[in-house]
Amino acid sequence: MTSRRGYYDVALFFPATVTLGRLHELLDSLDDNDINVDYASLEFASDGLYCEAKTSVSEGMEALIKDIGNGDIALDWDTMAEWD
Repeated sequence: MTSRRGYYDVALFFPATVTLGRLHELLDSLDDNDINVDYASLEFASDGLYCEAKTSVSEGMEALIKDIGNGDIALDWDTMAEWD
């Protein structure tokens, strides 16, 4: 995660098995937890959906993502490693 003035940039991945209805639920849950997806960054691939988000959450991000997504969201560590 990179930080800019109290906000952190994160990269997210949604597997291709996630339905549009479930994606909508997940995006709402992320927003409710102060994880704001940049819709302009949505990138569809054969294995799923990639996007970037900003959040003020600084600790426990991986656990929070697991709780919200129940396996339907993951942090995209490869993309975030490229940012450094």
